Amino acid sequence: MIVPLNDGVLILPEEVNNKTAGGIILPSRAIDEATQETHKIGKVVAVGPGILFPDGSLRDMQVKPGDTIIYSKYSGIQLKHGDYTYLLIKEIDVLALLK
Repeated sequence: MIVPLNDGVLILPEEVNNKTAGGIILPSRAIDEATQETHKIGKVVAVGPGILFPDGSLRDMQVKPGDTIIYSKYSGIQLKHGDYTYLLIKEIDVLALLK
């Protein structure tokens, strides 16, 4: 079990569609080169408690488990756990919530 600390956000990145509309399967390198994306989409699995300020107050997280988010492409670190590869990012790398 991976438990984020502070303002950590554990996400399960959305799988990249590697097929064209015509059914041609693209190698992963071709996908990265063809899609000049600056962000990614993922589902929040777990969040830390928030940021603790020097005065002892705690700022709650703005995202919660189950949220679908857009996050910065090059943020965080990959963590393998069981059959899944997760991404651990900081809350500041979350760009938006998808509703």
